[in-house]
Amino acid sequence: MNENDLEALARFQKLDRLPLRLSVELGRTPRRLGELVDLRPGAILVLEKSTGEPVDIRVNDILLARGEVVAGDESFAVRVTGVVEHED
Repeated sequence: MNENDLEALARFQKLDRLPLRLSVELGRTPRRLGELVDLRPGAILVLEKSTGEPVDIRVNDILLARGEVVAGDESFAVRVTGVVEHED
């Protein structure tokens, strides 16, 4: 490796510490403001996705992959079932 390669590698390694926001989207539902104002504990919001449909895995709001929800001992997790290919 030459000096330029080492400098590029050092800059790239700094990206490893870059914080990202990963979220898992179970589903969406359109609602009017009046419906949201009336929400109470125990209310059920029906989502547009059906049971068994894959959830969306997003990084900084960009769709990265899809997966399925799995239950662990005391928490939920997501098993990645596919990575989304984006056009450049």
